[in-house]
Amino acid sequence: MKVLVVHNEYRAALPSGENLVVRRQIDGLRAVGVDVIPYLRSSDELTRAGRGGRLRAAASAVGASDAIGDLRRVLKRERPDVVHLHNLFPLISARVVDLAHHHGAKVVQTVHNFRHVCIAGTYFRDGQECFDCRGHAFGRPGVQHACYRGSTAESLVMATAIAAYRRQLRRPDAVIALAPHLREHCIDYGFPAERVEVIPNTTADPGEPTSLGSGLLFAARFSAEKGLTLLAEAWARLPPHAAGRLTIVGDGPERPVAVALAASRPDVDYLGSVEPSAIPALLQATAAVVVPSRWQEVCPTIVVDALAHGRPVLATDRGGLPFLIGRDGGWLVSPSPGALADGIRRAAAGAPTKAVGARQRFLDAMSPDVVLTRTTDLYRRLQAA
Repeated sequence: MKVLVVHNEYRAALPSGENLVVRRQIDGLRAVGVDVIPYLRSSDELTRAGRGGRLRAAASAVGASDAIGDLRRVLKRERPDVVHLHNLFPLISARVVDLAHHHGAKVVQTVHNFRHVCIAGTYFRDGQECFDCRGHAFGRPGVQHACYRGSTAESLVMATAIAAYRRQLRRPDAVIALAPHLREHCIDYGFPAERVEVIPNTTADPGEPTSLGSGLLFAARFSAEKGLTLLAEAWARLPPHAAGRLTIVGDGPERPVAVALAASRPDVDYLGSVEPSAIPALLQATAAVVVPSRWQEVCPTIVVDALAHGRPVLATDRGGLPFLIGRDGGWLVSPSPGALADGIRRAAAGAPTKAVGARQRFLDAMSPDVVLTRTTDLYRRLQAA
């Protein structure tokens, strides 16, 4: 079986779990014998072009002539059985759906966020959930709010591209939603329910967990929806060392929050941004992972990695987090400083009671054996249809 994987990578300056997920998928599919041809573009192309170049390049989302030309040549040369799409914007046009069908390939799209409707992809703006663009054929509110990169002009380009390719965006032969709430979003957008399947992300199985470490780990992009400020407010309610140490890893717009918290507390370490290869050692050193998301979180890689290592997860009850953690993989709290502080106390004291359940949740729902088997079975069903 031959599969063309198509993805517009996010900027290297902003840590992206989605980029990591796509690389893991490519490696995993190859490990089970699938012939994978990656077609990857990077939004760093826009950054290097400067603002004027970014506008011209982002406008290619409406036509994406170079990407479509590239893909036409790849499809003609490789003749893949399946084209598996991830992020398409801003450098890869949704025209790829019809192009793939024209060349006889089935199309699968993994939906990672809400960008079919929301320019930012998060349904989150100015510190709170925002659904202003839901139900609109054109995302005018997102343009007015400059939801893409804080730029009205670039937001206009993105909204135009999404509106222009609404028909193509509904035409994949199958859709993978990473969590049940994202499946409902896809159906509401217009995907036929029978085409949408829930398959979460995976990671390589690290094997039987080591003994729990101590304290809590937060590892994420430092954007408002990820909840670093919420975590800082909750941690400030605890006496020093009441929950062991908090280790913070990552970077982004809210970096000053991490720096200030580490400077003001003797029980907080801020390590900056680290390579994905450093995460396993950090997980082995911790007792639990905290995910204080304030948006309708989908399937963060740190949750999958934590469960794989038998580290329970303390998370807010947002989006796909209850599905990922399940009944025994950790604790769920509302996204408020008081509730999160109480959850931190419970996680620090009760991590050993949840470690086995966390590992079992990974084995049952997110292990490579489960996820890759379900993905390749989907490919085969489409080929046989």
